[in-house]
Amino acid sequence: MKRKQLWLALALGLVLVLLCAGSALAATDSLKFEMELNSEKFTEPKTITVSFTVTNVSDRETPGLVTLCYPNGDKVEEFGEAVLAPGSSKNWSGPWSVTQKELEAGKITFIVRYSDYDENGDLKQYATGVRKHIQYAGAAPEIAVDRSIVPQTAQEGQEVSIIYEITNKGSSDVTGVTIVENKDISKESAPVGAIKAGETAKYTFTVKMGKKDLTSAATVKYKAGGKNYTSKVDASVIKYGKVNLSASLSADKKGGAPGDIVKLTLKLKNSGTTDFTDVLVTDEKLGIVFSGQTVKAGETVTLEKELKITETQELLFKVKGNDGAGGETETATGTVKVIATDPAQQIALRVEAVADREAVYQIPGGIVRFTVTVYNDSAVDVENITVKAVDTVLYTFDKIPAGESRYFTRDTEISMQGTFQFTANVKDQLGQVVPFASNEIRIIQTNPPADPTPTPIVMPTKPPEVTVPPQLLAIDDVGKVIDRDKLEEALGEDADPEMKERVGNIVSAFRSHEDETQLEQIEEIAGTAKWILAGIAAVLLLLLLIGAARRIKRRSESGKAIDHLESSVYRDYSVAPRGKRRNEVTSGDDEKAGAGGSQDAEGAGQGSELMAETLQRLYTKKAPDSDAETAAPAQDANAEGGETAQGPEGQPEAPAKPAQPIQSASEAAHRRRAQK
Repeated sequence: MKRKQLWLALALGLVLVLLCAGSALAATDSLKFEMELNSEKFTEPKTITVSFTVTNVSDRETPGLVTLCYPNGDKVEEFGEAVLAPGSSKNWSGPWSVTQKELEAGKITFIVRYSDYDENGDLKQYATGVRKHIQYAGAAPEIAVDRSIVPQTAQEGQEVSIIYEITNKGSSDVTGVTIVENKDISKESAPVGAIKAGETAKYTFTVKMGKKDLTSAATVKYKAGGKNYTSKVDASVIKYGKVNLSASLSADKKGGAPGDIVKLTLKLKNSGTTDFTDVLVTDEKLGIVFSGQTVKAGETVTLEKELKITETQELLFKVKGNDGAGGETETATGTVKVIATDPAQQIALRVEAVADREAVYQIPGGIVRFTVTVYNDSAVDVENITVKAVDTVLYTFDKIPAGESRYFTRDTEISMQGTFQFTANVKDQLGQVVPFASNEIRIIQTNPPADPTPTPIVMPTKPPEVTVPPQLLAIDDVGKVIDRDKLEEALGEDADPEMKERVGNIVSAFRSHEDETQLEQIEEIAGTAKWILAGIAAVLLLLLLIGAARRIKRRSESGKAIDHLESSVYRDYSVAPRGKRRNEVTSGDDEKAGAGGSQDAEGAGQGSELMAETLQRLYTKKAPDSDAETAAPAQDANAEGGETAQGPEGQPEAPAKPAQPIQSASEAAHRRRAQK
């Protein structure tokens, strides 16, 4: 029984030894995990190489993907996601930075995620942590605490700075550094945080001096190697007393982007009765700031210095000076922190102003229209931009995107002449207002311009009057000037040459005017004639068109009339018919009579007489002195029972009705037989 217990104890001890040795071997029913480290002993955090192997020890393929993750939970991309066949393995080897937390915990844990079937046959997701134990054999941490109090003696209301500088001189990092000061200085502890090996952290307490001494005593707490440590700082008394030389430091802004300028202002006040000479002002980082200064009794000296921002820093100026008694007085300013902001977030605005005029005619009352444009030249959008003129807000832009611009126009009544400028104000990352000024515009007062001088009207110069003898002005009946030769003859040979010259000029002018008048008249007549000829041509053209239309109409009517007449081969009324070569005009009764053949001769004779009578009516003109010819028609008219009106001398008048149309030959023969 004792042997069994002994073997059991040995087995348990072996297991414990294996675990303490850090062997990392884990297995499930289907997968086996192995992890190896190239270093298992550490004195500080460092980067090591980790080798990891996953093996499928089952007789079936893994039902899902196998994934490897770092201790912080990130996926190991180089390992990938794999489905493992029976007996196959997946390997990975890579770096891993061991953290202080892992050193203090004494182990490194990688995570494997995979899928497998449970006892009920359901597929589930699993996550198994594979641990490897490590040994943290770091030496005991070593820190150094340096405290400085400026000033050591202060008067009521003066600011005192207690500065702590904590340096980690050990080989391992320390964490959770905290400073606990005496209640005279601060009632709350100051968190400093982690300090890497070889580095220094700084923290400053600021307190105002009252009416009694102050005591500074601190305890510094920190952790290293999983253990807690403390370090004590001895007590130091800050004396209350009167200091004749006091100093104060201020900056025009909290900070800015690297490269910006901060103006520092130092005020040295001598409240004593003796002068301070050889005043020296120093800073821990800037070195000597001012030297050789003199502050007379009862006076305040103001000194300025421009500081180019390179990094965030705390400024504390220490001041030393010799008093009139040969002693040395030391004091200090309060701490001023200058913050370096992110350059990528720096705001850069550009403001341009334009005026519609440079002068006004009255003040007050003159109106000037200003146009102000704000350009955002920064890499970020800028919001809440206020544009001011002196202290008056003119316009506010809610937002101007990066690289864009906005503008506004404002009519302003000028109350005085001078220089005008606009400022765009915006808050930066530190919450401080940053101004951006525009260009300057000069507006003056001037007198309004006088009315424009009218263009003078130049009157032609009146020609000098020339006295000409009456005989020189002789004009003919048509109103033309007589010939120059006649005028010269009228002047005579003894006439003055100048008079002759003037007379010649007058005659030439008259002739020139006459020629111009005649030319104008000719042009006017030619223009009138042109229009008259055009009118005549238009009338003639119209008449030609009317005549052509009438001829066309008559031809049409004549053609229609001919269509109703009997057509014959040839008619000639001047000679007797020759056999059957001519057609005779007969009536229907004659045709019937001719059918019997008994009256051919008589019909022929009568036809000849009728033809002769017809020709006489058609072609014979009435003779006024022939009684025989005029009587025949009158008898014919009386024979037919008609009445003829008598003229004044017993002659017959022309019938009132138009003449009867020509009768056919048969009708004429019938009428003659009736008369016989």
